[in-house]
Amino acid sequence: MTARGRGIGLALCVAMILSYTLVWASEGQETDKYLLSGDQHYESFDNKSALDMYRKAYELNPDSFKTLLKLTRTLIDVGEDLNSKESEAYYEEAVKYSELLKENFPESPYTYACLASSYGYLAIFRGGKEKIRLSNNVTENAYKAIALDPDYEVPYIVLGTYYREVANLSPFLRVFAEMFLGDVPNGSHDDSIECLKKALQIRPDSVYTVTELAKTYASMRKYDSAMASLRNVLKMSVVDHLDPRLRQEADEKILVLKRKLSRRLARGNNKFRRYSGAN
Repeated sequence: MTARGRGIGLALCVAMILSYTLVWASEGQETDKYLLSGDQHYESFDNKSALDMYRKAYELNPDSFKTLLKLTRTLIDVGEDLNSKESEAYYEEAVKYSELLKENFPESPYTYACLASSYGYLAIFRGGKEKIRLSNNVTENAYKAIALDPDYEVPYIVLGTYYREVANLSPFLRVFAEMFLGDVPNGSHDDSIECLKKALQIRPDSVYTVTELAKTYASMRKYDSAMASLRNVLKMSVVDHLDPRLRQEADEKILVLKRKLSRRLARGNNKFRRYSGAN
């Protein structure tokens, strides 16, 4: 090759490098623009609009941990907002992206927290062996997240909720599940309370965690403790997209628990009167 030819080749290489650099920079700026817009919608609890922006960012940069995590997280949040059969499709998609997080970023606790959460929500819509299989994924991934970061609250919330649901299985259903569906992981109300209290130590401003704690106390028929937790919910600030709904529901649940407590007291008084009359 002549000197002139080498010069032209070098010039072409430099031009190509500059061209690709400009394209990459442009794509990076576009990705950041969509992420910023998504974050703004997310902060105002407009999860559907945030999801649209994160999808666009993902199309431009599917290998970004930050983009993939925000997309997965927001899919779960939209499912929570809908709180209906429509939520299932969002949880299915969240599982898909959570698995991509695991494939590409297996060292992050957020990866396994996303897996535990998305599988847990998806299990609600499944039955039989599929529910058992998914529930095993919930505990396995929650434990992995805690092992990687014991000061991250989300996996404790997931486990606290899961343990309560396992504890609420009737003996008949537990035996049936173990016989025909496989092993049902252990879990008790005390385990649920321990995990939820740990989550609150890490993040005491979580309305969702206090609400879940109230549910566990109610399942144990500790109605006074459940009402105390729900009254705390009414005093807490709104920091998450579910908080307004949870605060509204707290008032209704307190009334329900008051009625249950009144009936219990009435039954106790009746038994006392019958016992006193017998003597």
